Amino acid sequence: AESSAAPAPAPLAAASPPPAPPTTAVQTTVVQTTTAPPRTTQSPRTTAAPRTTAPPRTVAPPTAPTQSASIVDQMLAMVEFDWRAEFPDWDVEFEGERAGIRALTFPGEQRVVVYVRSDDTPDSLHRVFAHELGHVIDVERNSNSEREQWREQRGIAGNVPWWPSAEAPDFATGAGDFAETFAVLETGITTRSTVASQPTTRDLALMRELMRS
Repeated sequence: AESSAAPAPAPLAAASPPPAPPTTAVQTTVVQTTTAPPRTTQSPRTTAAPRTTAPPRTVAPPTAPTQSASIVDQMLAMVEFDWRAEFPDWDVEFEGERAGIRALTFPGEQRVVVYVRSDDTPDSLHRVFAHELGHVIDVERNSNSEREQWREQRGIAGNVPWWPSAEAPDFATGAGDFAETFAVLETGITTRSTVASQPTTRDLALMRELMRS
């Protein structure tokens, strides 16, 4: 979410590397997203076989006006990260506006839902979607030791949880900072993380390294 080990609930939240309680929808002042922790303490890339070889589904808002669907298409054309090739088992859905929530990531279902607002532009939607892709990368690529490496480099305090929860909104967690840093890399925006400052060139280099791991 813009709102990312052990058995996990359905949408992204838990304590630092060990397991933590499920999350509720994150509510931030600008962009809210929610994600749930991976289902095991191992790196996701070694724990689950792909569900299918079919390409991911991308679903436009079913009840949104035609212009919303057009905005989604324009936004998807802006995304540089080849998420379809990297994560073919993940589904991405675009639905109509939902109060207080911009997007949700469901690791257990390998699904991302983005809620399209009436005032969204391709740029604003790109920012939200990039953050969610950051959560997907975290769930699929990072091990607990790599999350600790990220925490140390970014100077995130040890008492800051990794996964979002009702008590620790997305931007106030390690997972949120990781997702925001990917959004910085993808879109060039200013981070909304509240646990670390704007990513440095060194931070972005580590992000690229972890993306390939």
